[in-house]
Amino acid sequence: MDYSILDKNLEEIKRYNPLLVEKIKQHTFIEKSFDFQESATGEVILTYDGRPLHDDYNAQAEAEDVFSKIPCDNKNALHVIFGIGIGYLFKRFLLSAKGKIILFEPNLDILRIALEVVDFSDDLARKNVMIVQNPMELEKAFEIMYFDNSDITLSFLPSYRKMYPIETNRLLNDLGFLKGMFASNYKNLFDRAHAWTISGIENIPYTMMNSQLEELRGKFKNVPAVIISAGPSLDKNIHLVNDYRDKVVVFSVGTASKAVDKHHIIPDFLTIVEQNNCTEQVRGIDTSEMNLILQPMTHKNFHEMPTKTKFNYYANNDFTVKWINKHLNIPLDDYHNKGTVSLCAMFSAIIMGCDPIIMIGQDLAYSEGKCYSLNSAYSNIKCTQNPETGEYEVCAENMDEFCNTFNVNAEDARSYLTERFEELTKNIYFVRGLNGKMIPTSASYATFIRYFETSAAELEGQKIFINATEGGAFLEGYKHITLKEALETYANTHIDVKKIIDEAKKSDKKISQDSRNNIIKEIVETIDIFENLKPNFDRSGENVLKLKNMYINKKYAEAEFSKLFSEVISDFIKIEADLIVNNIAVFGLICEQYMKLSNFIKAIDTNIEIENLEEFLNLAYEFFITAYQVINNDMIIFNKVKEKLCDSCYSAS
Repeated sequence: MDYSILDKNLEEIKRYNPLLVEKIKQHTFIEKSFDFQESATGEVILTYDGRPLHDDYNAQAEAEDVFSKIPCDNKNALHVIFGIGIGYLFKRFLLSAKGKIILFEPNLDILRIALEVVDFSDDLARKNVMIVQNPMELEKAFEIMYFDNSDITLSFLPSYRKMYPIETNRLLNDLGFLKGMFASNYKNLFDRAHAWTISGIENIPYTMMNSQLEELRGKFKNVPAVIISAGPSLDKNIHLVNDYRDKVVVFSVGTASKAVDKHHIIPDFLTIVEQNNCTEQVRGIDTSEMNLILQPMTHKNFHEMPTKTKFNYYANNDFTVKWINKHLNIPLDDYHNKGTVSLCAMFSAIIMGCDPIIMIGQDLAYSEGKCYSLNSAYSNIKCTQNPETGEYEVCAENMDEFCNTFNVNAEDARSYLTERFEELTKNIYFVRGLNGKMIPTSASYATFIRYFETSAAELEGQKIFINATEGGAFLEGYKHITLKEALETYANTHIDVKKIIDEAKKSDKKISQDSRNNIIKEIVETIDIFENLKPNFDRSGENVLKLKNMYINKKYAEAEFSKLFSEVISDFIKIEADLIVNNIAVFGLICEQYMKLSNFIKAIDTNIEIENLEEFLNLAYEFFITAYQVINNDMIIFNKVKEKLCDSCYSAS
């Protein structure tokens, strides 16, 4: 079959962005005038709406000049090019840039023209090249392309700066935000992935006994959901929920539990995802009549907490979930996990079919000097403006009282909280508030705002999202109306939530004995593979220490160095292939050490130079010695889980 240039280009884009391909295919009418002209040096250049998109003297020299000014060009760089024109600048980057490339073209006319007349298909087939058309697609490209501490560059032709001054400035701001957000995500991943993963593994026996949220899919179609979070404004309208209690499905996050309890509301679903032991959120509250939505990694104390039913929420970016789901076959596509319990509650409501989704207490900002609702477990935390410096500061109103609410030594709590408050103070952001003014918030809340807005945009036209929070941040894509107005408009029909849940539980497919046996088998195989690879870890651990000694003493016997280095690379490749690539749980346990070493090796193409030898040796030490010790200790937990599962299987039989 003969393919046109456009077809060949679109075939490559379709791999990662089929929606963009459809938009381009359907965009058959070019809205503004365009023409192809010849530059003074004989190149074909594109004019659009009477404006040359390239230098009309020498388009390639212009592209070369822009390319030469990029501040960095290493394999860990992420280059964003604003505007395709007819492709001179894009081609210049494709020819020589060492890093990854994202082309952002906001004009569908120009993008369609360029893809029709220039064959980029060989370059677009590369995994390090993507084309996007709007900020949402740019963010998704970052999810694929960005790696820890990637250098971000932005390049554009002068014509695009003139045509799109507002969009250029917005893109600059977006790139700064995305870099901060993804850098923070990697920090959280590296800091907490092990704890999340090993907690999920340790909790597998609980997960096997819980019910599946999947059984509630679509059971509450078109029923309004009220999601109660613990923001400072919650106290202003939470009392209205009881007036419509039998006409809505109520979700409460753990941090709002005490506020909910004070107003005598028993939520239909309590949602808790924290891996840490934060049972102070529900201390003194009778949870026995609540249904609990929790993730496998949620702290075991919540798995053991008395509730009516516990429903598993299988977060689709959780390493343990991906590992065990090979044997559960739960469709994970819409089990999103974005780092905040409120979004988990929202996605749970969406899975159940609820519509509209009504948010209250979702300030996502420090409203009126407060960080949490008056009645929440963390109401003691304040954000106030220092009268002397004018700067905002996060602190506890009564540190002694607050420290005593935690399940740890008071001094340990004080040390942790002092450090945490200093970090929050240092990273205060300002976002658009409901009142139109800029208001203070945390870095994580600023990121969550983005996630809430992106989620609403992705489901635009399918769900109605209402932010009935009476304070805090403005959320793009949400209706901003009062809770009273939202309930009067949408909560008109009686709903028997208990009956619907009870009916769903009758067909609740408990995890089968075969699935349990397969998970046990998976655990045993993981232990066996690790045992078989211990000699590789041991050998390369010793080799890394020898190489470190050579480096410190500056004694590089070429033959010996080459031999040791080759053995380390060889062992890494074998461990990667046998243990990590096909075992997402092990990946989660040592993702920081593995990903950093893997990325480094890819960047140097295994050709080590003296100037980057120290970095390699440090990363190799972390992998072959530190990560090895981590997995070795974790195998004790794997064995205990295997024994518990075997005991439960025996009991069941």
